[in-house]
Amino acid sequence: MPTSVLIVVALSVLLGFLVIALAPRDTEASGSTAADRHVHFPQVHWNVDHGSAAYLTMLDQLDQLRNLAEKAPRFADVVISGGNDTPTVHAVVRLRDFHVVRFLAGDTPHDFVLNLASGVPGAEDATDDNFFLGMESHDALARVANQSLTVVNLCQSSLEDSLRDLGVRGTDRTAQACGMLRYVIAITEASRFRPVADLIANGMDKGTRNGRSSPCS
Repeated sequence: MPTSVLIVVALSVLLGFLVIALAPRDTEASGSTAADRHVHFPQVHWNVDHGSAAYLTMLDQLDQLRNLAEKAPRFADVVISGGNDTPTVHAVVRLRDFHVVRFLAGDTPHDFVLNLASGVPGAEDATDDNFFLGMESHDALARVANQSLTVVNLCQSSLEDSLRDLGVRGTDRTAQACGMLRYVIAITEASRFRPVADLIANGMDKGTRNGRSSPCS
């Protein structure tokens, strides 16, 4: 075989390997496992243990994604983590209105999906839970949680408790609704109304809890 042909073949093989090696990844490493198969959106990371700075940074990054050019993605994946013993939970956010439309838990033996809205891209299978389908608003979740919106606790420890409730299959529906309610307020409402974000951030720094006895207190 002529030398020129051998060179062309070698270059073709090399380029093939480069295409495979350099192919863009849809998700970055986040400590999660099976949940990554369900999302193909830009990720924003939020560790609830890192206080108000990490929280406000997460909101700023969501706002930046929303304000991108016309080619901006329609959804974002907020990867929520806490301490070493808490599961990682993904909140899929619809960027046009900041609504959380799906929660995913994937670093437990039985990963599953909690849907709040339909029409969200991504793999769906028998593990999807549609009990909360159509309950995007905090009012709808508050009714299931049997919770007044004026006493929802959004301190660090409560947010971590909700990661456990949302990261384990078979959690009581009231606890699931309470957990989603906390994060809908902390993400959706805080993204839309900055005074809400500032109030939540101040509470994180002070470690305040409300003293009411309720599922979300």
